[in-house]
Amino acid sequence: MLSKWKIWDYLKKGIQSTVPHGVYAMHAHDTFLNPMLKDNLSSGVTFTTLNANDITTTWIDSNFKSLGLFGNTDSFCINSADKLSTDVKEMLLNDELLLDGRHLFLIFDKADDFFKKFTSLDFVKGIKIDPPAFWESDKLLDFLAEHLNVQLSFDAKRKILEFVEPTISDFYNILNKLFINFEHESISLEMLDQLLEKNRLDNFEMANLFGFKKMNIFYRKLIDLDLDYESYRSLFYFLQTHMSKISDPRYIEKKSKPTKYDKQILSQSKVWKPNELVPVMEFLRSLEHKAKTKNSFLTTDIRSAYYRSIT
Repeated sequence: MLSKWKIWDYLKKGIQSTVPHGVYAMHAHDTFLNPMLKDNLSSGVTFTTLNANDITTTWIDSNFKSLGLFGNTDSFCINSADKLSTDVKEMLLNDELLLDGRHLFLIFDKADDFFKKFTSLDFVKGIKIDPPAFWESDKLLDFLAEHLNVQLSFDAKRKILEFVEPTISDFYNILNKLFINFEHESISLEMLDQLLEKNRLDNFEMANLFGFKKMNIFYRKLIDLDLDYESYRSLFYFLQTHMSKISDPRYIEKKSKPTKYDKQILSQSKVWKPNELVPVMEFLRSLEHKAKTKNSFLTTDIRSAYYRSIT
C-alpha cells in the first residue's frame, strides 16, 4: 500500500519514534531528502545500511528466507533499491519474506516500475514524498529553516523566496550557510545581504584558479559559495571558452599589444598537456548542462571533483 506525503508533513506525522516491523519502500522526489528519511527511521530502529549492488538472491535467501541456526535479528536499509538486479527484484516481488519482527527498508532514487509494483503488494508499506506545489515554496523554506534551526525575519524570508531557486538543495545550501555564519541569531535582511555579497562570483578569478590547476581552491570556493543555477551555468560556459583559448593560444601571438588576460592565457597554456584538455572540456560541458537543466546532482559532481582534487 502506497501513501503520499509532503516532506514537512511526513517528518511530523509519518514514521517517528515507533516503527512497526515490516517492509518499507520509500521514494522522495529529490534524493537530497534521502538522508532525512533515514535519520527519521534511525530514531526508532537500529539497522545496517547496504547498497543495491551488495544485494544478491543468495543474500535475500540467507537473511529473509530462512531463520538460520540462531534466528535472524538484524534489520537492513538498502540504498538505491531501483538499481537492484532483475533476479533480486523478481524474488522480492514473488517470494515470501521471513521478517520475524525485523525491518527491511528500501530507499528508491527513482519511482520506477519496480517501485510501483513493489508498493502495490499488501505486505509492503510504500511511502512517496511528493514535490511541493509551486505555491508551497514558503512551506518548503519554513520546513528547512526549522530543520536547520535557522530563524528568518520576514524580510529575509521574502528575499530568499524572491531570489533563490525554490529547490530543496538551493534552500538548504543558503540556510546552512546562514547557520554557519550566524549560528542561532535571528537572520535579518542585512545579515542575508552580507552573506550574498560575500558569495558573489568572479568568473575571471575562478578561471584564473582553474587555468593554473588550483583545483582544490577552485572547488572549495564553489562549495562555499551560494550560487543559483544560472550563475553556475554562466561560470561553466565561461570556463569552456577560457579553456578553448588555452588549448590554442596562437591568436595571441598575432596581437601587437596582448592584454593582461591574454598573458594569463599564455601562462596557463604551459600548465596543460594536450591530452588533458578534451576530458576537462567534456566535464565542463556536463556541468553546464546540469546547471542549464537545473539538475540537483550538479552539486554532487562539484563535491566529487573537490574530493578528487585533495586526494
